Amino acid sequence: MSNFNLQTLTEKEPLVAKLKAALESTSGQSIPYTTIEAIKRIAGVSARGITFGLENGQEVTFFIRNTGDIFRVQLNGKDLPLATDFDHEYGELFKQGMNEIGQAVRKNQKAFDDKKSKGKITIPKAESSTKVKTTNQKLKEAQEHQTALADTKNQALAENERLKTALAQAKDQSQVPVAG
Repeated sequence: MSNFNLQTLTEKEPLVAKLKAALESTSGQSIPYTTIEAIKRIAGVSARGITFGLENGQEVTFFIRNTGDIFRVQLNGKDLPLATDFDHEYGELFKQGMNEIGQAVRKNQKAFDDKKSKGKITIPKAESSTKVKTTNQKLKEAQEHQTALADTKNQALAENERLKTALAQAKDQSQVPVAG
């Protein structure tokens, strides 16, 4: 592939579009999403992974070299050894390889569904007031509560003093004789 560039690989690239179309037809499933991974070194070669998410939850990842050659394929994160080799010019070997991948996807679907159905689901527990607390936690909470009560008491005493002063001033003003 003379115009292939690994750094600028996108979903619109002819290679990615061809892989997507071939995978959809051989697996019999649609592909709702495509993820193009960052470039990384795999087996001493710069490569980029292209992950296709199939409608039933499985994922097929193709690893592509700088030259546009597909050198590794994974199904659900596990290497998928193929009897055929991919031809980057989309020849007969490409079709045979894609048929092999499609068959592996169909064959693995039941096991994949069974594994997903047996997956453990954890329901998060809500915070409750009956939570067991250590002595240090209880002591800290009591000290915080005591500090809050002391602040409230000081505010109440200050308000009481202010009201007493206001009352004394009002009494003094009412006892002053009015000139008449």
